[in-house]
Amino acid sequence: MQVKSFFVILLAMQLSVGMVAPSAIGIASAKGNFRIDNAAIAGNGTLFDGVIVETQRATGQLELNNGARLQLGINTRGKVFSNRLILEQGETQFRSGDQGKFGLEARTLHIIPADSTTVAHVSMVGASRVHVSALRGSLRVTNAGGVVVGALAAGSALEFEPQAGASAPSKLTGCVVSKDGRFFLTDETSGITVELRGAGLDKQAGNKVEIAGYQLPGVTPAEPNYNNAGQVVQVSALKTLSKKCSLPAGVAAGAAAAAAGVSTAVVAGVVVAGPAAATTIGVVATNDDSISR
Repeated sequence: MQVKSFFVILLAMQLSVGMVAPSAIGIASAKGNFRIDNAAIAGNGTLFDGVIVETQRATGQLELNNGARLQLGINTRGKVFSNRLILEQGETQFRSGDQGKFGLEARTLHIIPADSTTVAHVSMVGASRVHVSALRGSLRVTNAGGVVVGALAAGSALEFEPQAGASAPSKLTGCVVSKDGRFFLTDETSGITVELRGAGLDKQAGNKVEIAGYQLPGVTPAEPNYNNAGQVVQVSALKTLSKKCSLPAGVAAGAAAAAAGVSTAVVAGVVVAGPAAATTIGVVATNDDSISR
């Protein structure tokens, strides 16, 4: 009996050694009540990996140990991890932090800051759209499969709506650029650059076109360094819009769309709306220098 008791105690000691308490990843605070994992919190509370934070009638602040800073709008809910926030409802403004590796997920989209100084605003719009603004620095937005569907320069905004089937054809508009026997297009709305494959593209070099086509999975551009080209699109339909491009090759896309006032694109199963649609959404007001600077 004593031997049995000894082994029970020994087993309990081994289990206690193996069980390590979770480490805190930061602090949440608000000028009012909020909730962490459905528990009511007043003032501030400790954050652990995977907890759900929900604001109510007041905005909230998240300060992570890795330097990331987030401000949550009223009635905002999200799941917090040390390297990302999964936004489920509402809006947030965030800075990536000293390590520059903190990102955000919303409706299968991934919002990726360029570096630690980037400040971004993300909000849920309606039942299916996501509004993204690059307040400072640049951003990339990818779909669930990691395909870049938007590239935002500082001061720009886009609205994204993931579709049910990512196999839907892409629809892009821009100037065809010929480089070393390859053909590239930088979409005026989403800002992404793709390599084009298909017949008759040599006759379209220097023209502004609208194309429909499908991404070739597993195929990478022959010149990935050209405007950060990230995918290859097999052209299935092409419409010539102009025999003269309004922008020189390599100019950041989106300027023409902004001048026109409205534009849309479809990239890898995501509808992307240009500046006229995106800029109608307000940003979270903040006086927190740790986010804005």
